[in-house]
Amino acid sequence: MTGSTALAVDGIPTLAEINESPGDYLGKLDVALLNSICAIGLPGAEDLDIPRHLAWLDNAAHQFELQSREHLDELAQTPALYDNSPGRFFCNFLLRTLQEILGVKYNPARIAASDFQNPLCINPVFSDSRDLFIHGLIDGPGGTCASMPVLYVAVGRRAGLPLKLVEAPGHLLCRWEGRRFNVFERFNVEGAGHGIAFYPDDFYRTWPSEWKPHDEPGGWYLKSLSPVEEFAVFLATRGSCLEDNGRLKEAIQAFGWASKLLPHDLRYSGRLVKLMQRDLREGYRTLAIERQMFETERMLIEQRQHRLSHDLFHESGPGHPDACQCQQCRQARRPVRRMPGHMPGCPCPVCNPW
Repeated sequence: MTGSTALAVDGIPTLAEINESPGDYLGKLDVALLNSICAIGLPGAEDLDIPRHLAWLDNAAHQFELQSREHLDELAQTPALYDNSPGRFFCNFLLRTLQEILGVKYNPARIAASDFQNPLCINPVFSDSRDLFIHGLIDGPGGTCASMPVLYVAVGRRAGLPLKLVEAPGHLLCRWEGRRFNVFERFNVEGAGHGIAFYPDDFYRTWPSEWKPHDEPGGWYLKSLSPVEEFAVFLATRGSCLEDNGRLKEAIQAFGWASKLLPHDLRYSGRLVKLMQRDLREGYRTLAIERQMFETERMLIEQRQHRLSHDLFHESGPGHPDACQCQQCRQARRPVRRMPGHMPGCPCPVCNPW
C-alpha cells in the first residue's frame, strides 16, 4: 500500500504556482507536501528538507503496516478491545507506531508554558513554524494540534487509510471516514498529545473553546475537509506565523490566497481585512514618525543656517539681518543723535545717551 512520494527539489511547485492554478495541484499533491510548502521561508524552517521529510513519512507508513499486520489477529480474536471497529484498530496502531516507535510528540515546551495552557490564552503566539508544520515533528522539538493531525493523516493515507482532517474552533483533528474490511465507519480521532481518544462531534462544541454564535451557521467546523479546504488551513497557519513575526504584508498575501480559494469562508476574508487595516495604521504611524523626524531635521538645519549667517555678519561688521536681536544690531537700529561740531562716535552723554 505504501508508495514513494519523494520529489526532486526542482519538482516542488511554489506557493505562487499552486495558487495561480489550484486545479492543477490540489487533490493531486500529497497533504504533507502541501503542508511543507506552506512552511517555506518561515522562522524555524531555515533547514527545511522536503524530499527527506517525505521519505521519512514513507518509512513511517511502512513501519505502521508492519505493526498492524503483526497484530491483526487481535482484531479477530479480541475485537472488543477495539469496540468491534476495524477503523479504531488501525488508528490505534497508527498512533502507537508514530508516538512510541518514531517519537512523534507534542512540543514539551508548549506543555510547560502556563500561558499557552491557560484557557484564557485565546491567541497564543506561534512565531516558530516548528510548532505549526510537520517538520517540527520530524526534525524539531515536537508539534501541536496544528501539525500532529496532519502528520497522522499523511502517514495513514500512504497506508490506504480513509483519514480526513477536521476543524474545530482553534483546533485540528483527524476523522476516519470510509471502509475497511467492507465496514463503513465515521468517527473522530484525537491524537494531539500522548495516546489516542475517540470523541463525538458534540465534545468539540465546548473544547478546546466554546463555540461562538456565528460558528454554527458558518458551517466551517466538524466537517471533513476537502483538499482545497486543507490547503486553505495551511495557508492561514502560514499567515498566522508571519503575523506573529511582524511580516504583515506576507501574512496579508497568505490570507488573501486562502480567501480567494474559499471566498465564502468569512474567517479568511475577515482576517484579511483586519490585517490590511493594521498594515494601514502602521503605515500611517510610520509616515507620522518620518514627518516628525523631517520637521525636526529641517528646524535644526534652519537654526544652523541662522547661526552661520549671524556669525558671518558679526565678522563682517555692519549688515546684520533685519530681525537680528544681538546688542550690536539693536544699537545699529537706534536713531543717530550728534551735537553740532561733535565727531562721529562721540561718547559724550548728549551724542550717546543710551
